[in-house]
This record gives sequence, structure tokens and C-alpha cells, in this order.
Amino acid sequence: MTRSTSRRASRIAGAFLCVAGLALTGCTGSDTESQVHAFLATDADASDELPASVDLNEIDQLDRDSSRLVGERGGTQYFLAALDPTGVCVILVDPTSGFSGASCGASPHALALVASGTGGAQVYTAPDEIPVGWELLGDVLIVNPDATSLP
Repeated sequence: MTRSTSRRASRIAGAFLCVAGLALTGCTGSDTESQVHAFLATDADASDELPASVDLNEIDQLDRDSSRLVGERGGTQYFLAALDPTGVCVILVDPTSGFSGASCGASPHALALVASGTGGAQVYTAPDEIPVGWELLGDVLIVNPDATSLP
């Protein structure tokens, strides 16, 4: 193999690895987004309704009827809700005090929230990386009711 052939083979291999890396990164992102939207498309029941104390009127285009309870830990309820047209909100609620907080965006990938009295939640995107003190809730969130900062 000549030196120029070796360089060309290295460039082709490098380009292949870059494309493969981009493809894998893209798959991870779309899988997360698909999973969150599939969760929101499930049939609602009475537990999915946001408590009346949750005042999210300042969030334009929030579809309250789309809310789904992901679960509860440490006295905090964790919800997801649709934000028209394709966005998502993570909503944390302390039903005892009525305190609530939300993080909303066009894509669920960057949604995370820590609030005093409710702890933290973040959309789950890395199956093998759950930080110490955090736990998987449902298939879509990692949560820590005692968090004072994001992982």
C-alpha cells in the first residue's frame, strides 16, 4: 500500500466513523422524543389531571388536557404535558403546598427542572447514565425529590 492510498483509506475510515457517530446521536435523540410523545399519546385517567392548584396560565399553548402523571416520589408528583404545536413541558407539583414548577421547550431533550420544595426532574436520554441520588421514574424521567441542582 502506498502512502497516498494509506491516507485515502484513513480519510474514508474517518469519514465513515463521523457519519456513524452522527447517525447514532440522531437516533438517540429521536428515540427520546418519540418515547415522550408516545407517553403523552396514552389514554388519560383521573390521576393524569393536573391539580387545580397548578396555575400555568403564563405558559402559552400548554394543553392541560394532555397532562400525564409519570409518577410520584417523596411527595412530589411528576407530570408531562404537551405544548402546542409539538413541544413538551415537565411539571413538578407538591400537592400538599400546591407549589408547582415547569420547564417547557420545543424538544424534550433539554428539559430539566429543579425547584425548591419539589426537587428535580430531567427527561431521560441516556439509558446507562443515571446519576447518583437520581432514579428512573416511568421510562421518560429521572427524578430526585431532594435535588437542589441538576445532575
